[in-house]
Amino acid sequence: QMVMAIWAVVGSKLLRGNEAGVPLAAFLAGRHFVASSALGTIAVVQHGRAALMPQRSDLFRVGVAGMLAQYGSPMFYLFGLQYLPPTIGSIFDGPLIPLLVFVMAVSIGVERLPGKVSQRIAVALALCLSSGGAVLLILASAGAEGVPSDEAEAEMLLIADAAEPQAMPSADAGTPVQAGASTGIFFIALISLFLEAACLSASFIIQKPLATKYKLFPFAFWMSFSGLCCVVFHLALYEEGGLFFNIFRLYSACIDSPSFLLAMLYNALAISVINTLCIAFANATLPSSVVALGACVQPGFTLLLDVYLYGADFTPVHVLALCIVGLGIKLFTDNNSVAAVSLQKASTLPS
Repeated sequence: QMVMAIWAVVGSKLLRGNEAGVPLAAFLAGRHFVASSALGTIAVVQHGRAALMPQRSDLFRVGVAGMLAQYGSPMFYLFGLQYLPPTIGSIFDGPLIPLLVFVMAVSIGVERLPGKVSQRIAVALALCLSSGGAVLLILASAGAEGVPSDEAEAEMLLIADAAEPQAMPSADAGTPVQAGASTGIFFIALISLFLEAACLSASFIIQKPLATKYKLFPFAFWMSFSGLCCVVFHLALYEEGGLFFNIFRLYSACIDSPSFLLAMLYNALAISVINTLCIAFANATLPSSVVALGACVQPGFTLLLDVYLYGADFTPVHVLALCIVGLGIKLFTDNNSVAAVSLQKASTLPS
């Protein structure tokens, strides 16, 4: 989450307004290509070439998990932000995810509710506190100009297609991008943002048995490579000009703009590689619902970095929101029996 917050604060401020005219799918293709190459090389060095291929029975699950997390999520988020303010996007992308993950996990039997009624009430209250505190933090920071809500918004600001300037999000987080957008488009955009959160939540659940079954680097490589395959098909079948034309646009943008190249490398090596490795490791040792609570922590990291680096406002409302998020996370881990057991096991792992 700290890696994501650094990109949201520093990267977006340096690159805002740098319209390279590269479609998001082409940017994601470059990002996943670099990340897959790095993860695949490390996996081969550590475990041999055989580690690059999962078991045949797991191929479908691996592909679906990678498609949801590395392709479906940013694409749905991009569409939603074309018609809604970034503040709404932040709420869907962050605080909603822990709620969806916990409901999905309990519904399919991956996790179970605590036995006591008082603990169940405490878990429900904890999810409301952590998610509500994150929403309050986002809304309190919504007036800060130039602070994108998360990685996906920053990517959109950087590489939105110049052919559709009206689709760029407004710098004012409280103003919709297209004031004249119809009610139908508004609700379609809301559904798109909900699907983005659902994609990430489902990916957490799908990854869980795979993360505990396979080695860390090969598993992270499969996630990134699955996303690469999806964006390649997207470029070949959907984007104007086809695959090779858009890859050439990406190459030209990297040559012409050092800041664009730096952004792609940071996204690939830090956000894709480090983030995927951390999520895979956490998912192998902790319940998916606990891992998803990290989405509520990211707005706090973003705020603190923005205050330290750029002197952003830090009001009592921000302090209250951070305390509410912390209380919610503490209450959840103390009262969710599955989470408590997993945390105890994780604390005994060698460093």
